[in-house]
Amino acid sequence: MSMFRKKPAALKITDSIAHKYQGPGVALAACMNDKIIDLVYLTDIFPDFDGSINSPKSIDLLTNLMENPKAAPTIQKLQTQGKVYTGMCNENEFVVLRLGWYI
Repeated sequence: MSMFRKKPAALKITDSIAHKYQGPGVALAACMNDKIIDLVYLTDIFPDFDGSINSPKSIDLLTNLMENPKAAPTIQKLQTQGKVYTGMCNENEFVVLRLGWYI
């Protein structure tokens, strides 16, 4: 059974997208068949994003990504590649945040 039928767990950042891995940070990942197809860090979309997931400003940004005109083109591109999840990258893994688990 695919882990995406339930809550996704940590996914390895494979060699095919390793060039997009920038270390620890909040990112969007397009996933298909339990694999990350594409990865975009929020700091690539919002250069002033501080990486925090606990501040009121960050929570608002994360919960309203779909309505954010700055994020929409990136999200739409990722959606053509698979289901899009918001999560944290660290140690070559992507862990889905509970906050609205997928877009």
